[in-house]
Order: sequence, then C-alpha cells, then structure tokens
Amino acid sequence: MIAGSSLPARAAIVALLISVSACGTAPERSAAVPAKRYPWDRRTADCFEGAALRQIPKHCQAPEWSDFAEAKEHFESLFFVEPDYELVERAANELGFSKARFPSGEYHFEALYQSMVERFQFAGVRGEARAKAWSETNGGKGYAQLAQALVYYGYATSVRTKRAARTVSPEAWELYYANLERASSVLDAASPELKRTGPWHALKVSIAFEHPKYARERLKLLQAAVAAWPDYLALYVIPMEKLHPEHGGSFELMEGVAQFTLSLTRATHGAAMYALAYENIFRTVRVYTIKDSNVDWLTLRQGIGDIERRRDIRSPLLWKNFAQLACNMRDQATARHLYALYDDLVSGALPDPSDPCRAFALASSSAF
Repeated sequence: MIAGSSLPARAAIVALLISVSACGTAPERSAAVPAKRYPWDRRTADCFEGAALRQIPKHCQAPEWSDFAEAKEHFESLFFVEPDYELVERAANELGFSKARFPSGEYHFEALYQSMVERFQFAGVRGEARAKAWSETNGGKGYAQLAQALVYYGYATSVRTKRAARTVSPEAWELYYANLERASSVLDAASPELKRTGPWHALKVSIAFEHPKYARERLKLLQAAVAAWPDYLALYVIPMEKLHPEHGGSFELMEGVAQFTLSLTRATHGAAMYALAYENIFRTVRVYTIKDSNVDWLTLRQGIGDIERRRDIRSPLLWKNFAQLACNMRDQATARHLYALYDDLVSGALPDPSDPCRAFALASSSAF
C-alpha cells in the first residue's frame, strides 16, 4: 500500500515530523562536469566539455532533486525505450543513499523506491531482465541488488494479489513462500551500505510480516528499521497492513504491532505515528472501517493533537481524513474540530453538501 502507491496526503504526513527540508543549495565543488547528462538536464553545452573546473559556474551546477513527484518521474523516464544503466546507477546513488528530504517532507529515497517498485516488482520477467542488465553493469551491488529482490518479491505477491488466503492453492503457497525467501536472501547478501537504507528496511520488514518462517524475527527487524528511520511512515504502515484481516491477520494483531511501534516512538513523536498509521490504512473505503478495529481511540486522538501542535501541516486532506475516522467512531466534537482545521486551510472553498461526515460534525448534538 505504501511502497507502490501515491499517497494523497503523503507530503503533509511526512512534513509534520520535520521543520526544515534538508535540500540545500549545491556546494561549490572541484570536479569535472559529467560528460553525460540526464535527459531532463537543460544545462548549456559548455557545461559538458569534460574539463576539470576549479569552481563550476552557477549555471553549470547540476540540477537538484527538488520535487518528489518530479524526481520519481525522472527516474522512471530512464527506463523508457532502452535503459541507460549508467544514468540509472547515478540517479539511484544520488537519491537512494541520501538522507535529504524534499521540501514537501519525503526522503529522496522514497521517490526512488516507489519508482523501483513499479519498474521491478510489478514488471514480471521484463523487470527481471532489467534487474539483470543493471546488475551486470555495476557488478551486482547497490540498488541493483534491491531491484533483484523486488523482482522476486513481485513474483511472490502476484500469487496473492486480490486473493483471500483460503482461495490460494497449495502449489501457489509454495511459490509464494519460495519467492519471498529468494527476495530475503538477496537482501541478506546486499552491501552494508544498502542495508542501512530505508528501502532495504522496508522490503525486509514486508517479507518478514508475510512469511511465517521469519515470525520470530519480525519485531526485531521492525525495531531496527524504526531506530534507523524513525520518520519513515511506511515502516509503521507496512506491518499493520500485512496483519490486516483482509490479508489473513486480525485487528488484534494490527493493534499489537501499532502499540509496539508506539512504544518505540512515543518519546520523540508522541502518538503521532500511531495516528498516522491508522489514518493511512483506513483512508480508503474498505470492507472494514476503523470502528471494526481494535484501535485505542483515545491514543489516536492524542496523536492527532500531537500532529496539530506541530503547526506545520499544509495539506487540508489530512485533517479531513482524520475527521472521517472521528465520524466512524461517532466522535462528533473531534470531527467538528478537524473540519475547522480543514476549513482554515481551504478558505474560500464551498463545503461539500454531500459529505455526511460534515453533516454529522456540524449538526446539533441533540440530533444524535
């Protein structure tokens, strides 16, 4: 749900946990300008003469990765027609091993990882061919290793896509688990540098919460991932999503892992991550609503308050999503407050007259 989809309120969700983007102006450097340019690079020809410069002129400095959606689109464009794996490798290194964030809050590696999921996990044998070609050009290291792991993970998940556990045949289960193990083995053999990245942790946690073979390692892997990347929301959502009843889990297990991650982050984030994980999972219409779950609503409300106190939310959608959860829980006061926050950010917009949650939030309490 996280790795391969564009989350509607993602920018605001991640931005709430930081105060300043890590994207800065590129420093002056002493180096030769790369002879090969990215397809989207519009610098003038004199910047690509290959001569070593003591100080690169301002107009020749490499364009920064400045926008999440644009970065994702740019990386994907490197695979159009015939992939240029030299540029693929360069872009993967620039994005994937960076701790910088976009102004909207996401890590640079999140744009890379989402793009890689689409290019490798969901591409079948074509994705495997791409991963092999990439690996052959860079000696099978770095993000080329992650690409291969995503291919095997994709083979596994394709067996389970949109299928209830009871409808999966014994042969399908065998393929499913075998490919999960292949993906895990590739990750285990990855370079130490890759093992420190957010995407490596995210995929490792995904596999651990899907394969019973790794059940004893799950919480340890999750704890290590959260310790390394405490602001990476996917790490909180992934295990809860894997334990959802629709995937063969239970709401009791979901709440258990939510409480576990809450214990890891309460000192730094309060209950914010607890609230954000539940918001992410129940944002869309599903068979179940949050009222069906084992959520601790008081804790989730505390998390909403922790987020609000940050005073750096710029996307009104997050408050509206939380209001929908409050409506599901029949918490009128909280829903009304959240709609007020939403309205403050969309001043001038007309309220949706077909929104039953707003009607509930703003109605006189005696009506209910």
